[in-house]
Amino acid sequence: MSTWNKKTGPLRKAALAGTTAIMLLSASPLPISPPLTAYAQDEGAGYYVTAADGHRVTISGVNMTRGPGMLVAYNPIWGYSSSTNAFGAEVVLDSTGVPGEYMVKEVNSAFGDLSKSGNSTIPLQGLVLSAGPGGTPDVRKDLISHFKAGDLVKVNEPIAQTSEAQVHAVDPSPSNNPDGALFDGYRGPNQLLVYTPAFGATTRTNQYGFEITVVDGIVQTAGGANSAIPDNGFVVSAHGTQAAWLSSIAETGAKVQLNGNRLTVTKDASSYVYQAEQAIKDAEASILRATDHYLNVPFDKANQSIAEAKALTEKAAGTLESDPVKSVYVSKQAISVARDAFYYSLPSRAAESRGVWYRPQEKTPEQIAQTLDRMKAAGFNELYLETLFQGYTIFPSQVAKDNGIVNQNPIFKGWDPLQVFMEEAKKRGIAVHAWLDGFMVGISPGGGPILSAHPEWSAVARNQTDAGKPMPQKSNGYYWMDITNPEAQNYLLNLTKEMVTRYGMAGVNLDYMRFPHASDWKESYNFSAYSRSSFQQAHGVDPYTIQPESQPEMWKTWTDWIVQAEDKFVQKVYNDMKAINSQIVISATPEPGAEAEKIGNWSQYVDVVIPQAYSYSVDSVRTSVEQHMAELKPGNLTYSGIFPMYVHMGPYETVAQVLAARDIDHGTTIFAFGQASPLSVEALKKGPWREDAVSTGMHPFLAITALMDSIRKDIKEVYIPRKAINEKTAQELNQRMDQITHQLDKDLPWAAYQSTANQIRALESYLLAGKQDMPAKIAERLSEQTSYAGTLLSYAITKRIR
Repeated sequence: MSTWNKKTGPLRKAALAGTTAIMLLSASPLPISPPLTAYAQDEGAGYYVTAADGHRVTISGVNMTRGPGMLVAYNPIWGYSSSTNAFGAEVVLDSTGVPGEYMVKEVNSAFGDLSKSGNSTIPLQGLVLSAGPGGTPDVRKDLISHFKAGDLVKVNEPIAQTSEAQVHAVDPSPSNNPDGALFDGYRGPNQLLVYTPAFGATTRTNQYGFEITVVDGIVQTAGGANSAIPDNGFVVSAHGTQAAWLSSIAETGAKVQLNGNRLTVTKDASSYVYQAEQAIKDAEASILRATDHYLNVPFDKANQSIAEAKALTEKAAGTLESDPVKSVYVSKQAISVARDAFYYSLPSRAAESRGVWYRPQEKTPEQIAQTLDRMKAAGFNELYLETLFQGYTIFPSQVAKDNGIVNQNPIFKGWDPLQVFMEEAKKRGIAVHAWLDGFMVGISPGGGPILSAHPEWSAVARNQTDAGKPMPQKSNGYYWMDITNPEAQNYLLNLTKEMVTRYGMAGVNLDYMRFPHASDWKESYNFSAYSRSSFQQAHGVDPYTIQPESQPEMWKTWTDWIVQAEDKFVQKVYNDMKAINSQIVISATPEPGAEAEKIGNWSQYVDVVIPQAYSYSVDSVRTSVEQHMAELKPGNLTYSGIFPMYVHMGPYETVAQVLAARDIDHGTTIFAFGQASPLSVEALKKGPWREDAVSTGMHPFLAITALMDSIRKDIKEVYIPRKAINEKTAQELNQRMDQITHQLDKDLPWAAYQSTANQIRALESYLLAGKQDMPAKIAERLSEQTSYAGTLLSYAITKRIR
């Protein structure tokens, strides 16, 4: 039986919106780690920049969407660049090493060279100040009038901040909080609640919110859902607009007071010292775990970072009263260095998929090469490239042209970015998958290029049958193609074949392969003329006339018919692509709801499943992965689909998401590289992606060999030097692993690899027997690695992928 939470709403890769929270492994700044190079000059001052001539300009905010007349500061956590359009003005600042002082590197605006007036590169130790067009006065003119390259400027950010809000209820219940009665934890939309031990052990909330745990008036942890309620404190839980407010102020170390129903949150210089202390504790605990579990990690770097972080924290604490500005500056350095210690203490898997979704926007081959260089630097070995978006292909498509459809996205007219991506990715060892938006064809009026050319292919909601033209989905404006229509099916199928045969795609990533779920049956899909006629021919009833309340069995027959059409199409895609290339990897990306609940239907027609486990809560990420795996038959691999880059999480939060289900998944796919941060990339490379990895889905045999090689390395570099195992046990392990990898080196009939599977099982049994001379923790780890190898071999045999 499925255990999907019915009270939560789905999040989509292509249309994520809103602000909730980041669930952390422990204390850390939220919702975005604080800027590494923006500091206040006087406590209580506003957030502003002072030019060399003394002119002051107010800064509207940090790492946020730039609106008209706003001046926004972008730091490296936002990404590689400001991602702004060309109609504003931008000042690029690089830190001088003095708190709050920067040197102006560039000043560009829409009044000058439009090729430089937006999307400025953010210095690793700097900021981009970006002014939006419009507003009175025009901030853009302020920038170009008062800031010149080479100038020294000051950035003032307030240290002490206090904010208050009204709590809707304490220990909510249906009686004292009726607006939350129908929701998990009795937390309703846009509510702010407090939970004390009288409520129970946990808040029982879902992941679509933000929570802080308060003990002795200090925020201990921030983010997540269903938080444990401390015996000597309380939990503050928020949703929607209230979550946005709480996450903006309630960092770890902040002070919290509850007077009646009035909640007051204050953060000051001491909050940052507290964060540094907590970051050090986290790192020390992780280093201790790595030591106890005999992990092969760079302890020298980790311990060196700990020592440096402690010295910085001591320095920050020493200036807390006399110079709070300097204290904050040094505290932030301490937090960053302590995080490095944590990253270094993490093991790096030798066998896993490290994928990323990406919507291309490059204008030249050189820009594509730069993007792929950055992906390679992060450790990615798979790229899910959006080749079909809003009904447009990124390549010049003959199939589209033959069907009277615009044959390429106009922004790429004149060249073929897909060809360049394929050639350049191959040089860097990155496998490229075609990420398809499936039957969702965009939001352009009329249904975009596909439905404008073929309105008869349009899917129709029940309450839109009289429109006589393609109509968008009511909730989000999406237009859909009719999955049941053979002509629409053939178009998408032939388009996919064209990509696979012409470009040699490593895989096909299926998205939007089911009609959207509608809470109101009158808005359900699909009631196109073709769909209604086909169903009526098969069952003698026009589905439009079926009433679910009075005809539940016939309504189920109708909805099952739609599901079967969806399933049959995925089956056809799988079979046709495998006929072209038996080694191509077909993956599905189910969203919460119907796609996720029915993913078991596709188990034999996809190789890899990547749940859209999009949540700020690491617990929720893990739960989503577990639920999807429970629905699948043996033989599939599962990667954790996470979104830390898209929502601009900090580096520590990004690593936490990657670790969320690492002990049960077979890789990670991150949404999306267009919002990648160089700091997050650096954190991944210092930590869980420190060593290169072989993709489990693409090359399971090589992945097993890489896994065995990593075990051999651990034996040689850790287990024997630390006298955890003796030479005889090491020899026995190496011999058994040699037998396994030797078999995989041969190109044998698939049935012959059953003996390899038996060897892997025998090795696991040997380890579980506990008779060898080794610590239990090593035996447990080796047995987990061996089981992992068995899963990869099962996948290879089931899916016939070497």
